[in-house]
Amino acid sequence: MAINSFRWTPPRASEGFFMSREKKTRFHDLVSGMDGGSFDDLRGEVRARECREWLGEADLSEMAESLGRKPACPECGSLSCRPWGRSKSGERRYVCSDCGRTFQLLSQSALAWSKRHLMDYAKALEMMSFNVPLDVVASVVGVHHNTALLWRRKAFATVAEWQRKTRLSGRVWIDEIYTFDYGDPGDHFRKMRRGLSKRKVCVCIAIDCRESLVIFETGHGCPTSAELLRALKGHIEPGSTIVHDGLMAHRRLIEALGSADEVYKSTVKDEASLKAMLMINSFSSWAKRYLDRFTGMRTKYLQDYLNWFAYVFRVKEQDEKWPKTERLLRHLLLSTENCKRSW
Repeated sequence: MAINSFRWTPPRASEGFFMSREKKTRFHDLVSGMDGGSFDDLRGEVRARECREWLGEADLSEMAESLGRKPACPECGSLSCRPWGRSKSGERRYVCSDCGRTFQLLSQSALAWSKRHLMDYAKALEMMSFNVPLDVVASVVGVHHNTALLWRRKAFATVAEWQRKTRLSGRVWIDEIYTFDYGDPGDHFRKMRRGLSKRKVCVCIAIDCRESLVIFETGHGCPTSAELLRALKGHIEPGSTIVHDGLMAHRRLIEALGSADEVYKSTVKDEASLKAMLMINSFSSWAKRYLDRFTGMRTKYLQDYLNWFAYVFRVKEQDEKWPKTERLLRHLLLSTENCKRSW
């Protein structure tokens, strides 16, 4: 049959063409006639199904169990436990065979005694991976600002040690960026100085040709040789080629690693220098824009934000192999960090 001769014929009513409208009317009458309790139950079941289709599990305990979390006594740390009924909310409980303590699977985790649904944490983590402002996270999920802040700190705590295992090798680029220190309340009423000063915090960045990276706070003002050595020596393999802008503080690090180096001055605007430093300059711009989104944060939390930035950068690169939301949830559910409110 020729394509031009094809003619669509609408189906008859007996063939089910108008069934969708009938189903819609029936479901509307069913939902409209429910009381408050029945509607809440229906909404919970729909949410559980959506969560199961997205994440594979319907609640926190089920997902933790599927990820391989083992029940461990929060009192003595013993793994000798056995099931001990369920709580009022339906969560499975365990009893320690050594000390007799009863607990739940997530009792020694960042989400211990959580009252929110798995879907809420998944949405919050997904927005956090895009560095969405905290007020937006709280509004979308339906929690207080302080609760959203607590969730952020829990997520930061679970990835705090992630950078310490990173090792760079081959061709390694090094650079520094600077951000204003908001730690002193009096600084808000002082005039900001142009250029580099002790009121700015130095953030050192290193990235290799495989796009593995580390990013650390080194101190205030221009970094010293000792600060750079302490921050980067344990993360760069000896013998690597260091590509940098010629800062004198880099010399001691290069000598300690026994590495060759290539110097490209940042003030030189020739094409070869710009091309050689393109990777580190681009990444430094991303890191700078990331920090600018959190203007006013306390400097004592700066390294936590840097750890999260480095972690999410690698997670997004591997999103095809392992979706980032599931991976972030895995860190929360398998972690033993128990961050609490400090206010």
